[in-house]
Amino acid sequence: MKKILAINNWPAHWWILPDQVLVSGASFVTHLLLAQALGISSYGQFAAVLLVQLFFLSLHQASVSGILQVVYPHVPAHRQRAYSGGLFWGQAIALAALLLIASLFAFIGEPPYRALWVPGIILIFLSVTHDYLRKVLLTQGSYRQAFLIDLVANGLQLVLLAGLSLWGKMNAAAALWVIGLTFVPSIAMGALWIGAWRLSAWGMQYAWLKHRQQMRWLLPAALLQWATGNYFIVAAGWYLGAAALGALRLSQYLFGPVNLLFQALENYFLPQAAALQRQPAQLSAFALRLLRRSAWIFLPILLAIALAGPSILELIGGTEVAAYTYVCRGLALVYLLVWLGYPIRMVLRASLLNRTFFSGYAWAAVFSLAAAPMLISNFALWGVMSGLGIIQFIMSVYWLLSLLRRQNLQPQAIQ
Repeated sequence: MKKILAINNWPAHWWILPDQVLVSGASFVTHLLLAQALGISSYGQFAAVLLVQLFFLSLHQASVSGILQVVYPHVPAHRQRAYSGGLFWGQAIALAALLLIASLFAFIGEPPYRALWVPGIILIFLSVTHDYLRKVLLTQGSYRQAFLIDLVANGLQLVLLAGLSLWGKMNAAAALWVIGLTFVPSIAMGALWIGAWRLSAWGMQYAWLKHRQQMRWLLPAALLQWATGNYFIVAAGWYLGAAALGALRLSQYLFGPVNLLFQALENYFLPQAAALQRQPAQLSAFALRLLRRSAWIFLPILLAIALAGPSILELIGGTEVAAYTYVCRGLALVYLLVWLGYPIRMVLRASLLNRTFFSGYAWAAVFSLAAAPMLISNFALWGVMSGLGIIQFIMSVYWLLSLLRRQNLQPQAIQ
């Protein structure tokens, strides 16, 4: 981890590590707790709201927090506080307006989802605002404060959810209320630390000028990536119902360690690959070595989840989820395709072919929109998993052919 932090020019302050463990671990425990307490159908309704939350988080990352992490270090020191404070209020007003517009569609959904709309909107607004404050504190180097606001939010969340479960008062709406409101103290702490209490029209205007140019390109890319990764999941809930969606989302959480490994792989090896950008032969050999060496980590983990995952799902979800335990094995095959394509993705990013990277997602999104209804209607969850696998195949093949055509990848150089 020290090497990863050093390579990325990120100060190796020890608060970073427990913070990441806290956020990832609390999320994992929360979903296991809720799946067991709610039952798979109610958990599926809860998961549908969180998919909307992820959508707004992706928009926020593209237009606000992701840009902030790049812009903030270049803002003059005497304007940084006004910038982060103005951005705080600007994103809050824009987010509230978007959620207000989204609330107009609340009456279109099925009755079980209508009851979740108000607590869901509150959760989305507060969780996205908390994420913004966390990103500001991390960007400022205030790692201890970032850890503390995460500790307050996640600690209260776990304690209150466990209490509701023990008292037999748990339902999807109550879970959303608890998770949303536990962000209030952490937001108050974070806003105080970044000095965002005073509304400044100048600060909001300054932040807008800093962000508007990059938003034009990053927002469409974020929408496309979200649609590519989640359209089949949303469609599964629409066509197959809440129980199928709950089983699918719960199975995906079992692959959390694999996602963390992919992130570590990218953090550690991408800078090394970028150093070989002008040496295609060495970059090609590097990609093959990465695939071979990572096999000793990824393949045993995927095999273990494929074998043990069904039993874990049934233990958590009971008899209601027993009919969906095969999902773990299907997702293991999807993640196998992700792993096989990861060196290609690494070479593409190291070569700075961002347009090609975007185009791969565009082709995958076209396939998702065209094929999802047919695949899910005819093959249910197997259709969902087949679609997710085909998406990975389309992107990897498109990127591979583009790299070969540009000679950024040279098979003849690989021994």
